Amino acid sequence: RTRKVSLVLRYNTAPSTHPHITTSELAHLNYTNHDDQNVWILRTPFHRWCFPKVVPYLSQPSTSIDALPRSFGLFVIALTFLDFWVITYGFVVGKARKKYKEVAAKNGEKDTEHRYSLPNLYVDGNTKPALAFNCVQRSHQQMMESIAQINMVALMAALNFPIVAALLVSLHVAARMVWCKSYADSEGEPGKRYDHPLSSHIWTSLLGLIFLSFISGLKFLL
Repeated sequence: RTRKVSLVLRYNTAPSTHPHITTSELAHLNYTNHDDQNVWILRTPFHRWCFPKVVPYLSQPSTSIDALPRSFGLFVIALTFLDFWVITYGFVVGKARKKYKEVAAKNGEKDTEHRYSLPNLYVDGNTKPALAFNCVQRSHQQMMESIAQINMVALMAALNFPIVAALLVSLHVAARMVWCKSYADSEGEPGKRYDHPLSSHIWTSLLGLIFLSFISGLKFLL
């Protein structure tokens, strides 16, 4: 039986007899005894240079779910933080609604109580306060439209690539925070949402997760 986790390969049979191990990889195999099982761990040059101690620990089975590596916990933490932040960002929209309703009333706009209050998602009109609030609202609404897809493809990707999935989710969180702030601070100019160079990586990270999710699906089939 072969178990493949992240950058570490663990075998309970001699790796020299395994068809998926190349001659060059055999040179980097280290033998150890873990939980009374004979285990060979593949350490590539990249592995030794970047993760000399961390990855072997993260590749060990989780103490809660043996079928998953400890590195899956990094992904769970990253995704939980993303979902928590999405919830808290809703309060930003609520504050903006109150702020721009007051500004509109001071500017003499008509029917501000009805136009700026819930259950209206967006504000009718092309006044500056209305456009400014609509940008704040859209920054949250666009995120809500895609969060379910992000959670799904991220989870599928993490089943086989937990460390990379955690990094991509973390990148998405950072990019999404910058993107939302730029959108909310645009004062009615939505093109400014991509002013920060990090903003476009909401799509880079999402495409990366979609790709890994697809590869993960293929690995289940093969």
